[in-house]
Amino acid sequence: MISPPAKLRRKPNLIVFLPDQQRADTIACYGGEKVHAPNLNKLASESVVFSRAYVTHPVCTPSRCSLMTGMWPHTTGCTKNSVALAPRFSVLPQLLEDKDYRAAYMGKWHLGQAGFPQRGFDEWISTDQAGHYSRFLVSMGLTPDREDGGFSELAISNLPLELSRPKFLEKHAKVARVFYPGLPSHPDHKLAKRQMRGFGSMLAFDMKGGLPAARRVCDRVRLFLLAASLGGVESLVVLPAYTSHYNMSPEELKRGGVTPGMVRVSIGIEDAEDLIADLQQALA
Repeated sequence: MISPPAKLRRKPNLIVFLPDQQRADTIACYGGEKVHAPNLNKLASESVVFSRAYVTHPVCTPSRCSLMTGMWPHTTGCTKNSVALAPRFSVLPQLLEDKDYRAAYMGKWHLGQAGFPQRGFDEWISTDQAGHYSRFLVSMGLTPDREDGGFSELAISNLPLELSRPKFLEKHAKVARVFYPGLPSHPDHKLAKRQMRGFGSMLAFDMKGGLPAARRVCDRVRLFLLAASLGGVESLVVLPAYTSHYNMSPEELKRGGVTPGMVRVSIGIEDAEDLIADLQQALA
């Protein structure tokens, strides 16, 4: 009698995360304790931790290209951002050639046109196409000036205040109030308008749900870094109640206009649509 074949062990899922500005010292498995990143830390605790790793290039397109192809940037020609990867170079799903796997790509592609599944990926969700901020602008009656349905940096830089990033945030249902001198709702808006040529990249907002809601936003952001010191080129968020105003009494906080649900934001040099999309998913 022939015995039935033993049940084959299911192959493990392979998930690769490419977070921007994610240094080793921000994750607990590498000894980092300053950044509160529970989801990343949990994933890292169940994953393989590399003690020796080398980044071929600290820029999106070259590093992504190297990870996908296993080749140096100068070999593929992707030595700077916005360079398309030539079709003759195969990427991970094509190199794997394993029909037991279904491959998916979600997020920024950075290696060419991104609006459709390609290069062996079965599922494809690209944030390089029309993103949340683009849809917001379209809903306000604007027409995209890019072929992929998005807006160029030039177009965004010339938008009126009513369509700016702070205004987008001010309209969100879960935000009680936005503090930004460029908004007419700010008590010193007229003064700032007289004294300033621009309104700066610092703002704050109060969450309607108080401290728990503010903590949830800071835990959920992906592109923004949770940092106690604001002013770098990266986009950062911080909770004043836990940092700069930690030693103040409730009365002092009230006099200073600082609520438990306040989130301070420093806008960096990342793409505007990416920042809007990150805030929107964190506030969802």
